[in-house]
Amino acid sequence: MEVEANALERINKTLSEIEHAYDRMNYELAYKLSNDIQDSDPTGCSLCYIGNLYRSGEYIEKNEDLSEKYFSRAFAKLQNHQDHGIVQHRLGWMYSTGVGGADTDPRRAFRLYKLSCNSGHANAQNNLAALYEEGRGIKKDEAEAARLYGLASNQGHGRAHFNLANMYYHGSGVEKDFNESIRLFELAASAGVAGAQFKLGYLCSTGTGGMTQDKKKAVEYYKQAVQKGHLNALYNLGILYSRGEGVEKDRNEASRLYKLAVAKGYSNAQYNLAVMYSKGNGVTQDKKEALRLYKLAADQGHIHALYNCGIMFLLGQITNKDLSESTRSFSVAAELGNSNAQHYLDLN
Repeated sequence: MEVEANALERINKTLSEIEHAYDRMNYELAYKLSNDIQDSDPTGCSLCYIGNLYRSGEYIEKNEDLSEKYFSRAFAKLQNHQDHGIVQHRLGWMYSTGVGGADTDPRRAFRLYKLSCNSGHANAQNNLAALYEEGRGIKKDEAEAARLYGLASNQGHGRAHFNLANMYYHGSGVEKDFNESIRLFELAASAGVAGAQFKLGYLCSTGTGGMTQDKKKAVEYYKQAVQKGHLNALYNLGILYSRGEGVEKDRNEASRLYKLAVAKGYSNAQYNLAVMYSKGNGVTQDKKEALRLYKLAADQGHIHALYNCGIMFLLGQITNKDLSESTRSFSVAAELGNSNAQHYLDLN
């Protein structure tokens, strides 16, 4: 029994290390540690973390089927170890998200998070706070959300830093305090939270939220977020490169960043890259590719892309003039408030 007790102690220590690595977004380490103990871990938590990684595509290739298989195996084990704080948190998360065969049950998730919070579990505090903030399964209570985020933040929880920073920024559940929000955003950014890195980049770029405008600093924050694939950071950094703000003007780099955002279906990047192809800025001029990208953005309701599609069809810049397609694009753009599109409709 002593050997089993020592083994369980080592597993619990490793699970804590996995949680810390995951919170710091060190997904490589989280995967390695989880993989090392998945067969010997009686709680199933390590299986849950691997399932998470397959679900998100962080570090390992995204695979929904494998993710669900790991979650199912984890769910079967987790239910037998509900006296463990980490288990209560992971099981609560599964009931909150409905993965691995768990029925989506915010109330049950709330109870499990609550139990885990009683043992001082920072992830559970953060997730329970989110339930209070959103009013999922319980009555919405932003003040309680802020209190719980604060408890997790005091333990160095990166996402809790970020969530609490947003509450101070907007004055939700706490008195608005830009200085405190920036302090927390910086803590979250240092912990590797891409959303915080993006937010600081935006505040530096625009000079809002109590930050002095500093485009160079914005570039650095955006670059940190881009390394983690943050979509808005890819787009905003592309804009700065295209304009030469805070960094030497480089339309080739701007187009590269836009292409990464386009691959994720971001309509603003589709539109900006289409403009570059239309004019031959940073890329070889290609009207056909420009129209393809305009169409992608237009399908998502991008008002300027709809208008530009209308112009290209009207002028027959790729194929013969297509007045029906032109009218269709102008009509949707006009409905969304584009006065120039309405002007062309009025002419007809």
